[in-house]
Amino acid sequence: MPQKECRLTIVGPGAMGCLLGVHLWKAGNKVSILDHRVERAKLLSSTGIRVERAGETIEAFPEVLANSTGMGVRDFIIVLVKSHQNERVLPYLDPMIGKDTMIVSLQNGIGHERIFRRIIPAERIILGVTSQGATLISPGIVRHAGQGKTVLGVVKKDTMGIRRVHELIEIFNNAEWNCEYADDIYVAIWKKLIVNVGINAITALCRIKNGQVIDHPEGLKLQRAAVKEALEVARRLGLSLGMDEKKAFDMVEMVCTRTANNFSSMFQDILEGRKTEIDFINGAITRLGKRLDVATPVNECLTWLIRLNTVKK
Repeated sequence: MPQKECRLTIVGPGAMGCLLGVHLWKAGNKVSILDHRVERAKLLSSTGIRVERAGETIEAFPEVLANSTGMGVRDFIIVLVKSHQNERVLPYLDPMIGKDTMIVSLQNGIGHERIFRRIIPAERIILGVTSQGATLISPGIVRHAGQGKTVLGVVKKDTMGIRRVHELIEIFNNAEWNCEYADDIYVAIWKKLIVNVGINAITALCRIKNGQVIDHPEGLKLQRAAVKEALEVARRLGLSLGMDEKKAFDMVEMVCTRTANNFSSMFQDILEGRKTEIDFINGAITRLGKRLDVATPVNECLTWLIRLNTVKK
């Protein structure tokens, strides 16, 4: 158990938020989940949260609230809403922020820190990526599709921030949530971004599972073209990802193989008629490409098509 009791709040009762909440609660942490829907918060408070995996069911009853006013200051606020919802949740975060509070983003895409810096200094923002697999079956019921590693790091390095991120890593590991520290978190974030660039939009547009992208020559060509553009943008930004084109292609294809039967989160969003994270993934590559004078026609086209697919009928 952690040396001191930390007050943790997860923002967003989606698949990953519920899964992490169950892990933290089962380990004895003081954890709450913040939901913007009053009725759903009441439902989850009464029925609890259920995780199904490998033939077993795990139940937990973390506190679920729809109003952050009166919750008090949190040690860690872990944001797990969709990337495009960050601006909308800022007012919910503000009442929970004290002088030592850390905001933690475990979201897809890039650029989240720019939004959170409106309400908290950069040195108190933690970014991370996770390869845990989870699907929300219905409110509060999650299928845990596969174990994976979580990597955390700070936006701006200082002694306090590094100490706090290690504190959170210890909490996660004690909760059987495999976690480690990255000295340069942006390398891990960009590697996951490249994976998402090569999978999410393609699977959503073609209504296929992850593994099916590389089963067809057209899918593989499209994936590699999108990934190649993202790599060039990273290079022009001066990021050293430690991989050439072949290694990047192999990385994305390996994820497709490992998650062959999974439906990407963007595919699930399209099916449910929800807004997607396209502007923080392929759209982010396009925006950076325009700024850096890097051509990104494939990512731009994928972005346009996803936006068109979410137009209200």
